[in-house]
Amino acid sequence: MTIDEDRKLQVDFTAPYINSGLALAVVKSNETIASEADLKGARVAVQIGTTGAMKANELKKKGIVKSVKTYDTIDVLMAELTKGTVDAVINDLPVTQAFIKSGHSEIKIVGEPMNSEQYGFAVAKENTELLKKLDEGLQKVLESGKYAELLEKYDLPENARP
Repeated sequence: MTIDEDRKLQVDFTAPYINSGLALAVVKSNETIASEADLKGARVAVQIGTTGAMKANELKKKGIVKSVKTYDTIDVLMAELTKGTVDAVINDLPVTQAFIKSGHSEIKIVGEPMNSEQYGFAVAKENTELLKKLDEGLQKVLESGKYAELLEKYDLPENARP
């Protein structure tokens, strides 16, 4: 889950395990949207409850995007993109990269990441025992070299490492 101040009021987070950001995705044939600056009048799809949804709604309030359509899963919002019912998707960069890599080459990421975020595991407030165990486990994965293997396996850049 993306670590942010509002969420910290509801849950406790482990140490960050990845540096990320939001990606802007379009179908490969789209030549009009190449960055956030090109979203004027666009119909944007997002996944419910995500920082991508927050960003899209912020752009809508500013009068930049025309509409924001919210879906439960990435599969559905990307299907809407490929059908042409929306013009763009705003979603977590690593999730979008993995979706494209899994056989959806008709979609491309455009522009630079729209922000900078870190992910952590969310734990119920006051569950310090579980939080400690997760942090210790993350540290072991980082120190063992397994984390670097995962970055390579999922084609994530070295700067994704916290």
